[in-house]
Amino acid sequence: MSTGYSNAYYDYKTGEVCLLFWDGDERVAERIPFRWYFYLKKDDYAKVDCPAFDSMVDDLEDDGDHVRIYSSSQWDDRRELVDWLRSREVEPLEADLPPVNRFLTDNPVEFDPHPRLLFYDLESDARAGFGDIPKHRILSVSWCDGADGEVKCIVAKSNNDEGERDLLIRFFTEAVSKADVLVAWNGKFYDDVVIKARAKHHDLYPRWRTVNFLDMMELFKHSYYGYGRDAEGLGVKVSWSLDNIAKTVLGHGKVDIMAEATEVLGSRPGGMAQCVVDMHRAAPDRLVAYNMRDVAVMAELEREKGYVETLTALSHVCNRFLSGWSLSVGYLNDAFVLRYGAERGMRFPTKQHAFTDSKPEKEGKYKGAFVLESEPGLFEGVTTVDFGSLYPNVIDSFNISPEMLLGKDAEWPSAVPSCQAANGAVFRTDVLGVFPAIIRKTKEGRAPYKKKMMELEQAGDEESAEFREAKKYSQVWKLIGVGSYGVLGSPWLRFYSVDCAEAVTLTARHIEENIFLPEARKQGIQPLAGDTDSGILHCWEDRAKEFCDHVHPIIDEYVSGQGGTPGLIRLDTSPSYQRIVFTAKKHYAGIKVTGKMDVKGLEMIKSDGCRYLREMQRRILEYVLEAEVLDPAVAEQVVRVWRDRLFSGEVDVEDLQITQAVNKPLDSYKVDGVHVRIAREMLRDGREVHEGAKIPYIVTRERNGKQQGVHADDFDGKYDAHLYWDKVWPATRRVLEAAFRDWPWKRLNRHNPAQRRMFK
Repeated sequence: MSTGYSNAYYDYKTGEVCLLFWDGDERVAERIPFRWYFYLKKDDYAKVDCPAFDSMVDDLEDDGDHVRIYSSSQWDDRRELVDWLRSREVEPLEADLPPVNRFLTDNPVEFDPHPRLLFYDLESDARAGFGDIPKHRILSVSWCDGADGEVKCIVAKSNNDEGERDLLIRFFTEAVSKADVLVAWNGKFYDDVVIKARAKHHDLYPRWRTVNFLDMMELFKHSYYGYGRDAEGLGVKVSWSLDNIAKTVLGHGKVDIMAEATEVLGSRPGGMAQCVVDMHRAAPDRLVAYNMRDVAVMAELEREKGYVETLTALSHVCNRFLSGWSLSVGYLNDAFVLRYGAERGMRFPTKQHAFTDSKPEKEGKYKGAFVLESEPGLFEGVTTVDFGSLYPNVIDSFNISPEMLLGKDAEWPSAVPSCQAANGAVFRTDVLGVFPAIIRKTKEGRAPYKKKMMELEQAGDEESAEFREAKKYSQVWKLIGVGSYGVLGSPWLRFYSVDCAEAVTLTARHIEENIFLPEARKQGIQPLAGDTDSGILHCWEDRAKEFCDHVHPIIDEYVSGQGGTPGLIRLDTSPSYQRIVFTAKKHYAGIKVTGKMDVKGLEMIKSDGCRYLREMQRRILEYVLEAEVLDPAVAEQVVRVWRDRLFSGEVDVEDLQITQAVNKPLDSYKVDGVHVRIAREMLRDGREVHEGAKIPYIVTRERNGKQQGVHADDFDGKYDAHLYWDKVWPATRRVLEAAFRDWPWKRLNRHNPAQRRMFK
């Protein structure tokens, strides 16, 4: 029997919420009659209690401080009703929630902790070009049930409608009907689009409402920049292609289908689209192997990282089913707050933009995070100090929440117990606000998992399933707490409040600018840099710990003096840097006393340059940070070796490849960069290009002041060494100029004009 519900949909014909669960291999729908509704405050209802309003709604129900309004769940009907209410200065509450989310908000459900995942991948006839994706006929589809499932494949018997239709029917019957969530790499822009379009083309209508879709590529993007960043902090995801991510994370990539096609056909195919078609015709078994390998890689990535597993847990804690919507922090945090409020009889505003065709406008600008700009230089004995969860703790300390706001620049102290944030906003303190309460709830939720992790670490069980489970839920609760500030600061969300968001950022800035930094200087400690919730001090870790103990009472005194709750905002230290070099604001590299290199903002961890640039900078950083005796002449000789390699033509294509993203529709580019011109050529050749795609290319020459290049797959070995030196040298030069200020590094800027310009 089921261990919980795995998905849900709303049957508009019958007016029922259908909660899905599995009874063995049979998907069962538990149907619950459910009329959609929203809320009005009772005082607001009194303003619109009239025949005109009665004619627009179906029923009313008393609900404590609110009136529950039952009406049509159809979007156009809702829009009309919301517009009518707002025209009378009455704000409907939670009127934007679709029926299933309305049900989940007010009714606790038991979620299946392991919804059935289907990792899948398509190979298609893409010769119509990626400007017309719905016409891409599917030639093969591979899938596996869950990360540990067996990979299976169906290949179309012929490249025509009949062959595709048979393939789709089998896939829907054998795979989709047994899944809750379909997981694909770049599915949002390709696989999911194609599978739905081709099904419609054949008048096939599987029950799409019983399954959700999740783009694993988007999940990896989210994970890498958030909780999923690699342990070293140095991994560079140059391209978000499945092949590159597999190489980066797993150490191996996909099958090289172009090489296989060349072997089978005796010549290189004319582009990837033609390659797939030719392989389907001439060697379908090889195409199947290629297709199945993609699915196997996705499954292996999930076994290695567990990102889908963590996102599933996060979705369920926030009272939502796993889907592509779960990738939005705002969506899940919104759901968490709504459920928290529903349990306490609290109702919240309707999203302002939900029933309009325009983007939401910000109420005004406010100062964001504080940044202390670092001066270029090389230092020894440096420690980072962090305000742990600074924004959440500021919210808790000052009871920052929209419903607690008494006003800005109001007379303070007021008759009501209150506190004042650094932006002048006054918040009452006799009642705990929603957002501070949620911050505390996330801390409580996370505490047992952090404790469990620590116990398992001490026992040496960091590789155990128990540790992975504890880490998963520790991350889940942390993400909910950290996301609270973003909910207040986003005009897309219902809790948007400029005064509240500004109260958080300016209070944090005040503590850092007016307490942390001045006190450090008073103690004879030089602050080298500061950013949002951390600072870098020129002292060893023991001295930094003493400073933290010294500054805590001063922070508490400020918070208490403003009427807030002291004892929450605290500093902690990280292991000291043996040596660190700053090149600019937020750009530095250091070697910690643990031996681990830490890099922020420098080119060696960025994806917009070539590997040659990154590796040369890495080599110089290793010398600058690790050599016992530093000599600029030695560093210069290292640079000359790297320059000579470039000008002798001894560089591999992988080292020269530059990758840039196509961040908007190609037609909207007013100035065509190298990657844009190549993307246009790719479209003409039927190769995959979509908004957000990263284009790998090699710079070959310069013509009329414009750099020319070719796609990395089409590179013939000829490149412009002068242009490349102009690209790769500045990144390393900035490191050297910071470390050895008086050395004449500019003399390495120029090339030897006697050397050849082009190399093969």
